[in-house]
Formats: sequence, C-alpha cells, structure tokens
Amino acid sequence: GIPPLIQALHHTNFEVRAAAVSGLARYAWIANPNGAGFDEPRIDGFAVQIIPALLPLAADHSSFVRERVPGALGRFHRQPELVVPVLIKLLDDTDSMTRLYAIGSFGVFGKDAQPAVPLLIKFLMDNSQPSFVGEAARAIKRIDPQAIPRDVVPLLIASLTNSNPAVRSSAAFGLRALGADAAPAVPALVKALDNPESGVRFAATNALQIIDPAALPPPTK
Repeated sequence: GIPPLIQALHHTNFEVRAAAVSGLARYAWIANPNGAGFDEPRIDGFAVQIIPALLPLAADHSSFVRERVPGALGRFHRQPELVVPVLIKLLDDTDSMTRLYAIGSFGVFGKDAQPAVPLLIKFLMDNSQPSFVGEAARAIKRIDPQAIPRDVVPLLIASLTNSNPAVRSSAAFGLRALGADAAPAVPALVKALDNPESGVRFAATNALQIIDPAALPPPTK
C-alpha cells in the first residue's frame, strides 16, 4: 500500500528509498492501466498523498534516488505549482541522468511548465549531448508550441554550422525530434549532408528521414 512506501522513502538505505520512489510511481499506472485515460478521482486521491511525499527526495544525497523522482512526478502530472519548481531546480543537478529525466518530465504539464521554457532553450544552445537536445525540444513543443518556429528551430539551424561537430550532430538530432515542425530547417539539413564529419552527415540524414524524406538525394548505385 501507499503508507509503507511513503515510510520507506525515509529509509537509511538509498536502494530502499529508490525502490519506494519507483513503487509509488506505479500508482499512476494503476489509475490508468490500459492507457485509455486516468480514473480522475482515483489519480487525484493517489497524487494528493504521493506527490508531497516524493518532492523532498529531489534533494536526496544519492543520485540513484534523485534520478527516479522526475519520472515519478511526471507520471501523475498533478500539482504543477509544487512540481514544476522542483523540476526546475533539478536542471542544475550534478547528475546528468537526473537533469535529463527532469527535462523529459516537463512536457506532461503543458502550459503550466511555461517558466521552464527559457531554461530548456538553454539546453539547445551549443550542446554536444543529443539526448538533452532532443528531450528539451520535445518538452518545449508540448509546453509552448509557438516557441518552436520562433525560438527552437532557428537556434538549432544556427547550431548546424557550429565549429564543434558534436554540436552540429546534436542540433540535427533535436530537429529530428520535432518532426514536421522542423520543416524550415530542411535546406540547412540538406547542406549538412555534405559535411566532412560522418557523424553530422548521419544525424542530418536521420533528421530528414523524419522531417522530409523527399528532400534526401536518391541513393547512389
């Protein structure tokens, strides 16, 4: 039940605390077992008990525990006034996976996560880690769709010519994550197909396969 799991969040063993976080997150699945939609009264009843208990674990001294907290909070997508500020703090976490999972958890809160958008945009700038760029682009799309053509796509297009090839590849990965919304980037991605770095060419090809397959040159025989 919920009370024993909440009690386990205070256990001295970090593995027990981490297991309790994951166990509490499963209650979101219990309220939506078939993925067809939440049993709203049931999820609200779970969330009012579980979310306040999970929030302090975002400051746990073990990254093994902290990295499980964003996903658990995101599964319930309730109480954004409490959760979003905690996720924002986790964007500065010393653990890279905790930061990544925090980025990926903002999108479920939609416009209620608007304060995170400027910070998520920073993850798109000169970033050589494609997973971070892709997750940030997807999260912004769910929070503020208007920011995609206004801010996100122009930033990623500019990064396609960054001096660091890893940044160029990450930018292509981020554009791929946006799908058809990244259509204005097609000419820049086509140009990137001639990049001397194989990783950049590969990333640009993958992006075009999703955004506009017709823009790819015919395969050579």
